[in-house]
Amino acid sequence: MLLADSLIRAYLHIDPATLGDEEWGLQVVLAEWVKYDFIKSMGDLWQTR
Repeated sequence: MLLADSLIRAYLHIDPATLGDEEWGLQVVLAEWVKYDFIKSMGDLWQTR
């Protein structure tokens, strides 16, 4: 749970303590997608150089 809260704070700039359970779950999924997309974009950038 701490990792999920950290992802929400870092990538979405939202305080997870203010979210309800269902909204928290949706924000975790969104934060995971943002993290994946960021890492993929960085990998693509490094491959083109």
